[in-house]
Amino acid sequence: MPLRNPFTQNETLVFATTEALVELSEKEHSELLVISDSHGRSDILCSIVEEKGKDCDALFFCGDGIRDIAALVERACSSSRFSACVPPVLAFVQGNNDYENCPMVNPKHLSDPEAPCYMEVEIPQQIQINVSGMNVFMAHGHHHGVYGSIAPLCLDAANRGAKTVLFGHTHIAMKGVSNEVYAINPGSCAFPRGGQPPCFARVGITKGKDFPSCRFFRLSSEGSIPYDMIASPW
Repeated sequence: MPLRNPFTQNETLVFATTEALVELSEKEHSELLVISDSHGRSDILCSIVEEKGKDCDALFFCGDGIRDIAALVERACSSSRFSACVPPVLAFVQGNNDYENCPMVNPKHLSDPEAPCYMEVEIPQQIQINVSGMNVFMAHGHHHGVYGSIAPLCLDAANRGAKTVLFGHTHIAMKGVSNEVYAINPGSCAFPRGGQPPCFARVGITKGKDFPSCRFFRLSSEGSIPYDMIASPW
């Protein structure tokens, strides 16, 4: 069975085919699974993807856990059941605890034994993708001073023509608006701060709408549960 996501890095440094990116940009409505700061807990990252990924059009990982993305790729290459849960578009950025490059299992080796067993994957500092007609910018946030304010990050996103920005780094889930840009931090799925539970987000983008919808989920022994929280005063 072919992989839902081929895990082939294109010129945008996203794991997706050109066709999948075009389809994502043209969809009337898209659902994004947004996760950040797994910090070595690939088991948690994979459990979220296994539960929620099949119903999502893209997975956005906001940094600090690229080796966990590598573990996700390896698991998908060895399990058709799990690979069916990984969205056709997988975007990721480099966090302050990530390297610029990361070795990962090469999916091409599955069908071609002569192909290298591993591939070197470049991890971008930031990325921008068109989702249902809306430009979405993603960065980890450590270069934008997000502990103090989201304004510099949102200004950078606005200057790039983005209406939504996804980021991590603080380990605190939040959503807010600055410089007419909607900012979303999914929190940390493994090591939350600020008294929050481990959590992640699902973001809905509908063509023609100015802002996305955002739902947070906290992790529990019974799976993920909707998590209501107050937007940051930033």
